[in-house]
Amino acid sequence: MEQAQILHISDTHLGYRQYRSDIRRSDFLNNFEEAVEIAVDRNVDAIIHTGDLFHDSNPSIQDLDRCAGIIDRLDTADIPMYGIVGNHERKNNIQLLDLIERMGNVEQLNREPTLVGTVALYGINSIPARSWDEVSFNLIEPPEGTNTSILCLHQLFTPPMEEQHADHDLSDVLNQVEISLDGVALGDLHRPASDRIDGIDVWYAGSTARTKKNQTQAGTVQLLTVSDGGLSREQIGLNTRPFYPLTVEFGSDDGAGHLRNKLRQQSLESAVVALTLTGERGAVTANDAVTAAREEGAEVVSVSDERGQVDLDSGSLDIEEIEGHDEAIRERLDDEEFSSAVENVDTRIRTGDELPTRTTPAAKEFESELREALTAEFDGEETSTEEVDG
Repeated sequence: MEQAQILHISDTHLGYRQYRSDIRRSDFLNNFEEAVEIAVDRNVDAIIHTGDLFHDSNPSIQDLDRCAGIIDRLDTADIPMYGIVGNHERKNNIQLLDLIERMGNVEQLNREPTLVGTVALYGINSIPARSWDEVSFNLIEPPEGTNTSILCLHQLFTPPMEEQHADHDLSDVLNQVEISLDGVALGDLHRPASDRIDGIDVWYAGSTARTKKNQTQAGTVQLLTVSDGGLSREQIGLNTRPFYPLTVEFGSDDGAGHLRNKLRQQSLESAVVALTLTGERGAVTANDAVTAAREEGAEVVSVSDERGQVDLDSGSLDIEEIEGHDEAIRERLDDEEFSSAVENVDTRIRTGDELPTRTTPAAKEFESELREALTAEFDGEETSTEEVDG
């Protein structure tokens, strides 16, 4: 007998202007809306969102308004949304989810059970590396009559991730929970992944849109069905914009024709194209590459020019597409493979979030976090192919 259906959504990153594009910003909002429509169409009992609803902790009024409008569809359908806070949107005091709660049928999960029928939901917000060892994972026992318990977390865990790419061992967390769990719904990894630990299903929903050029799978949600037979999952793909990471290598005699021949190997209509130019520097500029890709039908184009070791050619920059240093830096970081510890340090330095001075006791804490970030970055594998987002 079926007890409940719950749609698991994660890492929607609302407000993300990927490649400084308002088109991509709309894509992320549209994919979230599509996920909500799936919940309405399937008449689910609830949605769980496992973090990074927003791309950063200070979304625009326009993004908040669009988010509220999408969530209003859930109110109309009488579908509650339960969530946790991710690392991208985390604030020091009041969280964005606290604000969203006031807009509609949204509730933040915690260590006490939230019931959806006979299913008990729990949630723990994203934990900064500097606080990990001090956090308790003990959960309150669910009431009598509860048949299924699911914990929501937003971290990079092994399993399901490969050990060399994870920040923490999920088995260590489960040993501290002190209640019987049937499932662990995860966020932070932007591709779907799953495993079992001592009979407990653990899985990442994946992101609702592609956030990195090397991401091999994106635009997924997970439909959970809880029945007397246990917990089952159905992965549902979303209608995401085509995305092509392309590398064009130039020889000394290669020009615009060579570039266009490479571009025409794919159908770029309405696509996002992330171009990397390598090899010999010649007459073709980065601006030329942007123009060529757009003429082949691409909707959004990003160019990384890695040809040669020469001084910066300001004429090759599309100045109109760069609106600020922080945004450009963040965009480049988002396409790299850094540990979450490194990204947390970067965020604190550039935003001033909880940033200590040398005269405060927090200075030692920040030094410890910085050392952890350096260890994570330089003591691991030399190369990484895992699609992570910190």
